[in-house]
This record gives sequence, structure tokens and C-alpha cells, in this order.
Amino acid sequence: MCKSSRFASDVSFPARTVIFDEGTALKGIYCVQEGVCKISKLSENGKELIIQLLGRGTLLGIRSVVNDEKTNLKAVSISPMQACFLPIEKVRKAIQESGAFTSYLVQTMASHLKDADNRIVTMGQHQAHERLATLLLYLKDTFGTNIRGEINVYLKRSEMASFIGTATESMIRTFKKFEQSGMVTSKGRAIRILNEERLYNIANGIEHSVL
Repeated sequence: MCKSSRFASDVSFPARTVIFDEGTALKGIYCVQEGVCKISKLSENGKELIIQLLGRGTLLGIRSVVNDEKTNLKAVSISPMQACFLPIEKVRKAIQESGAFTSYLVQTMASHLKDADNRIVTMGQHQAHERLATLLLYLKDTFGTNIRGEINVYLKRSEMASFIGTATESMIRTFKKFEQSGMVTSKGRAIRILNEERLYNIANGIEHSVL
């Protein structure tokens, strides 16, 4: 949608580039065309908490621009990223002139709220190993795999731990059990799922034998 707007301009970000930080007054919104970025927030003790992983077709900074407020989240590209940038004054003009654009913004915000609701339920009701299984399935379903069967997004182990709300050491131990049980395999940050059914059963509390 942003790509088709005559007001948008192309921008690119190398991997591990800060797109915007907490407390930034954004000058527009970004529509991701290629690549993946993480949305995070610092806790009171300075620990990074990953809120979302966003890929192709998603919008960055929409709430801050629409509400005319500074960001309370940080966006960092995980992989090389291509995006379209739409300046704030053009966003407002597009909202006034294009019902399709307005509908797109509303649908995007609704999708973000749904994701947030699902994460609250998962974090509150599931144990760490269930959350890890859920994350692995989410990464595969959302970002797909390459010709080697590896998930198309490469996260640090600390980022995986942050996303599921557990200590890095605990996440690594659980992931190793998944590997030993033949459900996943890894080479560096590249992860390949070998037994999706068992991961699904663990994510939904059906199987506990890996513990």
C-alpha cells in the first residue's frame, strides 16, 4: 500500500541498524518491503524486552504518528531491510484522500493489537518450554524457510530468550533439549525444524516428555 503511494520514498537499512529509538519524535511511518526488524522496549532495569518481529508488508511507527506522540518503543533491523518512508504530513493527506489507505492503517493497528493480546495470554499462561516451541513455530509460519529448510530469520539466542520472557541460559538449555529430542537442529543462528508436530504438541501443553 505504501509502495503504491506517490508520496513514499525508498529507504534501506543494513542489518542491526536502529531505525528509531524510544522517545523519538517520528517524521513519518515506514512500510517494510524486505527484511525483518524487531520492536523492543527497555525495562526499568535496562533489560531489552522484544515485543514484536515485523517483516514484509508491516508498518513501523504508525501509532506514534497517528497519535502525534513520541515513540515508546525501539525498532532495529535484524536483517538488511528495504522500506518505504511516508512523511507525517503525507500520511495525514493520504488519510484524508484515500479510504483504502485509512482502512490499511486501521487493519494494521488491529493486527498489532491482536498480536499483543496473544502474547499476553502466552506469557501469562504458558511455561518457558511451551513459549519457546510457540516462538519456533511462529518464526517458521511468519517468515518461511529457505531451500535448506532453515527459518528465514536469524535471531541471537538472547533475542529468543527476550521474546519468550526467560533467561538466556534457560532458553539455551531448553533449546538443547529440543535438539536432543530430534525436534530441531541448528547451525549458528540458523534453525531448522525437524518435527513440527511435536513442537505443536509442546506449545499447546499436550506433550511434556522433553522436560
